[in-house]
Amino acid sequence: MGTAQRESNGSTGRILTAFDAFRSTPSNFILALGLVLFVVGALVLRVGVWAAILGVWGCALILLGVGIRTTVWLIRRSRRITCDRSPC
Repeated sequence: MGTAQRESNGSTGRILTAFDAFRSTPSNFILALGLVLFVVGALVLRVGVWAAILGVWGCALILLGVGIRTTVWLIRRSRRITCDRSPC
């Protein structure tokens, strides 16, 4: 019984850690929101104007989230390379 409790606490901890990772940065939140909108439009509504609107908004938010994340990664990478070559 103690093992089952440890496993359930460990999995809960991982879920909370993943949830905190999405809440901690705006790009992750935007990406998750876009994914939710896309899934609702594609799988739940399937047809109609709202399905198309949610699909387009979802794709736009996914691209925006990936773009922000990529830009931040490139900026951090360029600063790391610059600091390695000369004293910061």
